[in-house]
Amino acid sequence: MSPNSRNKIAGCWIQRAAFSVLFLWFSLLFSPVLYAQSSENVPASSTSLNAQFDHFSTGFDLTGAHRQVRCETCHVGGIFKGSPIACVGCHASGTRVQASVKSANHILSSNNCVDCHTTTAWAPATKFDHTQIIGSCASCHNGQQAKGKSLGHIQTALDCSSCHTTITFSPVAKFDHRGLTDSCSGCHNGVRSTGKIATHIPTTKECDACHTTVAWRPAGFSHEGISSNCLSCHDGVRSIGKNISHISSSGQCEACHITSIWKPVKVVDHSQVSGSCVSCHNGNIATGKNVTHVSSSNSCQSCHSVNQWNPVVRVDHSQISGGCASCHNGTTATGKTVTHIASTNACESCHVTSTFKPASKVDHTQVSGTCASCHNGSTATGKSATHISSTTFCSSCHTTMSWRPATKVDHTQVI
Repeated sequence: MSPNSRNKIAGCWIQRAAFSVLFLWFSLLFSPVLYAQSSENVPASSTSLNAQFDHFSTGFDLTGAHRQVRCETCHVGGIFKGSPIACVGCHASGTRVQASVKSANHILSSNNCVDCHTTTAWAPATKFDHTQIIGSCASCHNGQQAKGKSLGHIQTALDCSSCHTTITFSPVAKFDHRGLTDSCSGCHNGVRSTGKIATHIPTTKECDACHTTVAWRPAGFSHEGISSNCLSCHDGVRSIGKNISHISSSGQCEACHITSIWKPVKVVDHSQVSGSCVSCHNGNIATGKNVTHVSSSNSCQSCHSVNQWNPVVRVDHSQISGGCASCHNGTTATGKTVTHIASTNACESCHVTSTFKPASKVDHTQVSGTCASCHNGSTATGKSATHISSTTFCSSCHTTMSWRPATKVDHTQVI
């Protein structure tokens, strides 16, 4: 046997002897304690030893329920040195110490048990440190493990942390509209959150038809869903109203305009116009009289109607400013017939507008033909049967002022 081998064997024997002496000394030192509890069948390394030994000196103070645990439960096989002091060193699967471990339904968290639990009472946890949670809020706040969303909570698919913080859960620290599955009015109803203001325009549409969560104001605008008339908004205060050059009319904008194309107007409801025709039909705002229009006043409605502008439905001659012939020329209106006596175009000298036929009077100064051209027994009264034989030059003896008796007799005309 070599000198080295002999030295190793000798060393082993010395170590064994030293350990035996130390064990004997330890047994004699604590023998009164070990047997003090023998009447209660408590093993020698149980609570009595825990009570006598200053465990704090090891760097791990026995508190709470740990004081009732048998020494060998943690110091398996009599091994003291290197015993774990972190909870997870014992309370985890696969350790030498077969202590209780996290239950299958424990919330997802770190292994820093002491941040929530105490040795005095493991359950329920006496405090809660959200910084140790590795799962989402909803993984715990699901209504079973911890309080979940209330029945009145707004509908959202987002996690709680999108709006809430663990420091101040209510009121919400911020609001993330993403993920909301409810309509705007489901929250913005004046109870849960700010709703429509008292002066908001009446509408049946949801808020997001005009507003966005990025910038609430100014709003985009969709006329869909507006439940009041245009003027309730377009009053010059809330929104642009009628301009100063707008024709005189009622406030029923929708009678003429449409929201998709405001100008030009699609239709004109003349029943809403409060001004005269010419206030609009002046050649600028709308078509006015054409160049061939008869001379007249601007009281268009005296002859025209809004339902049928052309041809005219009636003629109010009191509005005509020109002579009859300016209109009754055979083109614009009926003129003299082919059988009309030769005369000037001063129709009004003989006719009236109320009763055109027969002529109410005859102004012979306007007649350009001879007397006989009219007084021929057909157009007008001619010579009577008892009239003396004469030529047709009536004016040789008669005048228009006094037909009978003859004012003179021109014998040259007697035949």
